[in-house]
Amino acid sequence: MKRMDTVCLIQARSGSLRLPGKVFRTLPLEPESMEQKPHGAEETGPNQASTGTESAGSANLSEWQRRSGQELSILEHCIRRLEKARVGPVYALIPHDDQPMQAYLEQRSISFIAGPLDDVRARFALAAQVTGARYIVRATADNPCVDPGFARKSVERIHELGADLFAFSGLPLGCAVEVFSAESLDCRQGPEEMDPSEYREHVSLHIKHHPDLYNVVIEPSGLPEKPRLRLTVDEEADFLLVQSIFQKLGSDFQVADVLELQKRSPELFEINAGIQQRKFPAHLFTNRHSA
Repeated sequence: MKRMDTVCLIQARSGSLRLPGKVFRTLPLEPESMEQKPHGAEETGPNQASTGTESAGSANLSEWQRRSGQELSILEHCIRRLEKARVGPVYALIPHDDQPMQAYLEQRSISFIAGPLDDVRARFALAAQVTGARYIVRATADNPCVDPGFARKSVERIHELGADLFAFSGLPLGCAVEVFSAESLDCRQGPEEMDPSEYREHVSLHIKHHPDLYNVVIEPSGLPEKPRLRLTVDEEADFLLVQSIFQKLGSDFQVADVLELQKRSPELFEINAGIQQRKFPAHLFTNRHSA
């Protein structure tokens, strides 16, 4: 197999304790009123580009409309937006025993890779081996607002810096990706069996917790730090907010468009403002081991 430079892997599963079936819920492709469509909606963030008479964004939109109609699932929106980043092929990465998810992807001819159920890091390592990719863009299927422009810029920056992991800070929760090298999935911090279980569940945690062993670069996005918006979908209130955003802006918005919408209609964003994001256990920050 020819070695691939970059692959996008969207971590996906059909189950969810807080919001069952969330990645299958649908959101519109077009805004309710075309007057609300963001200016430059076919552009993609910090590195805008044109591809001739028909932009990559509009071609992408037409193809998805042909395949799925006027609404896409949350997972499909995530796939579509990462396709717009044009950094490499996009795969759903799923547990090997998730039959509902596998059936859903096969029905829609969506590319996927299946791996170990209880070891997400091993799942990513398997995908890196299967694709031969040097770099992995990691996203999750509950983030339909992931920003294509910042995804592309993240890939450019990790190449420029030669880092093991790169990410932007200061983006709304649910809009960012992280990019890491396939080689960084190897445990440099000691025997793999000594790793806490959280390192297997959260694929890049072992990288970020050992900056002495891995070259980790986090750069500011340049966006205003406030308000800190929550644009992921983990609870019902999250979905209602994201649904409102897609109804008003369509599916080709940038982070800047959402921030502008928040200025015009701050009441929309109050619905999930009280939700607390999950935090990692304190022992992960005090009992680190090294080689």
